[in-house]
Amino acid sequence: MSCVCTLEGKALIAVLIPRQILTDLCARAIPSQPTNETGGILLGFRKALGLQITNTTYAQCRDSASPSLFKRSKHGHSEIAAELWTRSRGTIDWVGEWHTHPNGIASPSHIDVRSWRFLVSQVDKPMVFIISNGKRVYVGLQEPTGSLVRKMTIQEMDGDSILFI
Repeated sequence: MSCVCTLEGKALIAVLIPRQILTDLCARAIPSQPTNETGGILLGFRKALGLQITNTTYAQCRDSASPSLFKRSKHGHSEIAAELWTRSRGTIDWVGEWHTHPNGIASPSHIDVRSWRFLVSQVDKPMVFIISNGKRVYVGLQEPTGSLVRKMTIQEMDGDSILFI
């Protein structure tokens, strides 16, 4: 990412997401009937000024879900992440999580924010979080030192990717 943005002397983190991944996550949230939430992890590269998402995992058999909750199991997702990490020789990392709100708004609940803060405190690295309700997408960034999740906005789009800052 060649763009360097600053706010009050602090480097901002940008997030680059393939358009196809966002399209897929939105499609998984479109309810044809009342449906359960679904989700997974986001994998990609950690760059000096941002995160670049390259892969996602999807709901695994040991995950649990209801119309208002998605709880990711470590099993399945961690195996996929470990395989990609090995194949990439340690360059692809766990950079975030995603889930749907098919019966609600594309905005984090208090439960979402609390769990995101906990995850980031465990890895001590910035992470991106995506929520889709099928019509809209929320992209947020949680930093280890920040108490608030920062809502990201679209900065630039091309045919393949969307850059959020």
